[in-house]
Amino acid sequence: MRALVLALSLAPAPAMAERIVCQLGEVTLGFEIDRAQFAPAVDGGEPPRRAETLVEMGGDRFLAEPILMATGHRGFWAESHEGRELLLLIAPDGSARLSDSGRDADLEGTCSERE
Repeated sequence: MRALVLALSLAPAPAMAERIVCQLGEVTLGFEIDRAQFAPAVDGGEPPRRAETLVEMGGDRFLAEPILMATGHRGFWAESHEGRELLLLIAPDGSARLSDSGRDADLEGTCSERE
């Protein structure tokens, strides 16, 4: 048992955050999804936790709520200080769509994981 504990403690820990970079037309954006933020509460009495990620889009940086679905879809939702809503959905094949309540049309492109 002691050998097993020692072996596990020496093993490299897996990276929990996935760095995602997207090219949506002329817009480049990046953010991370930390799967640990989606772990269930240890105790039922814990208050609900809000998952957050920092999105970098062009020269802007803002907080968003990451999305991680059982279907393999990922993305984020954010409300800007101007009251606009942004929703990014990425399909398992990497195709992506960014909906912005301040624009007439959605932006489409691709996203991939980066180290």
